[in-house]
Amino acid sequence: MIIKSIEINNYKSLGDSRNLIYLEKGVTSLIGKNESGKSNIIEAIGSLPFKNFIKANDTYYKNQNRNNSDEVSVNIVLTSEKENYPETILRFYSIKQIQIEGGLSRHLESLKGLNESANYILSINKVNQNWRIQSNNANESQRLQFIYEYLENRHTMFLPNYYKHLEWLQSKIIPSHNDFDTINSHIENIKNNLDEVYENIPTIFYRQELEGLKSSYTYKEIEEIINKADNNILNKFIKACDLDNETIKGAFTEKDIGKKVDYRRDIVSKVKENIEIEFNKFYTQEFIELDIEFINDFMQFIVRSNGGKSLSFTERSNGLRWYISFFIELLSENKERDKLLILLDEPGVFLHVNAQKELINLFHKLTQNGHQLLYTTHSPSMIDTDNISNIRVAEKIDNDTNIFNNSYNQVLSSSSKYETISPLLQALGANESYFIGPSQNKINLITEGISDYFYVKALLKYLD
Repeated sequence: MIIKSIEINNYKSLGDSRNLIYLEKGVTSLIGKNESGKSNIIEAIGSLPFKNFIKANDTYYKNQNRNNSDEVSVNIVLTSEKENYPETILRFYSIKQIQIEGGLSRHLESLKGLNESANYILSINKVNQNWRIQSNNANESQRLQFIYEYLENRHTMFLPNYYKHLEWLQSKIIPSHNDFDTINSHIENIKNNLDEVYENIPTIFYRQELEGLKSSYTYKEIEEIINKADNNILNKFIKACDLDNETIKGAFTEKDIGKKVDYRRDIVSKVKENIEIEFNKFYTQEFIELDIEFINDFMQFIVRSNGGKSLSFTERSNGLRWYISFFIELLSENKERDKLLILLDEPGVFLHVNAQKELINLFHKLTQNGHQLLYTTHSPSMIDTDNISNIRVAEKIDNDTNIFNNSYNQVLSSSSKYETISPLLQALGANESYFIGPSQNKINLITEGISDYFYVKALLKYLD
């Protein structure tokens, strides 16, 4: 399934009108001046309690628009490529109140195995007889009650982080229970059935700037970062390389010199296989070699481009480091090859103009395998002028962020006399002189209006 549209109600600068953004099947760009509310739109989507992880907490729903007393809510419409499959709507009202309607709701209702197992678990609801939960433990009692509430409303209620909730429930079965295996089997069956349905829902990858990779790390630093298991770029690098803790530990602490060398070679090999080879398919401006060197008690990152001089990672340009870090994060989030909605807020700010234009081509490559991508920008170089129908605009009107789903909407600026490119540029705070001018390498054609532009584009595509 892909995400068709997202309606954001009363989150920060967004109100209860002009708050709906339509997403393209591939790349969608969201443009606007600084302080227009672009980042609020990305944040509202990216921080949702979505799929198998929860980034938001109760404070998410307290970020209300000051001009409106209504509650924060988000509605996501998903469409399927299957013929005649109804649209699905996810309605987010709170961390624990997420409704599901339409196609996937009907799918859940039709799963006989899910219904049988859920009804069985609902029938054994006596805490002391079935679950290792003390009645005076409020947190665990509330969690159990929440899971039971979900099972009762499984056709109309969406459960983020469902796998962890159900694994927790399995861990609470009384080991000596006569029906231990039966209870465990029914919970496992619920997980498998939910997998079948929820795998249709894209995963949201919300990229927030992390501290970049350093040139070198001691084993002590690596161990601390791994144990924290936080949102750290080195953790994501380790995940993207498919490295395990035993291999990393052995590369530093193994007493047998032969085994230590093997551990280190394994790390270097996995970096080449999982990062370097894939990165050079992703980044085509130059050929990049990424090496790992072990010097004394340090693991060092070395980068070489086009067979030139080897430099430490932090000695490379901000642009290249941004590309590598972005690729590592994307790869680590997508190890399971789920479909993604990739959210990028002002990407490429460290890149020069030509590299920013190349980044647009990269975005289109990323979406060829079914991913969707939404990015914000106020840089004219980051506008895909070949696909202006993919551009959305955020504009502040009376202190509320308004979303316009085409960049040539005349409501954007009543003073604008131009039908297409002028509103787009005005939304960016730019002017026509920045963009319009004859190309030296192409045939130039000026159309009278947006309709003519689309006719010409369609004709050129047909004749190509």
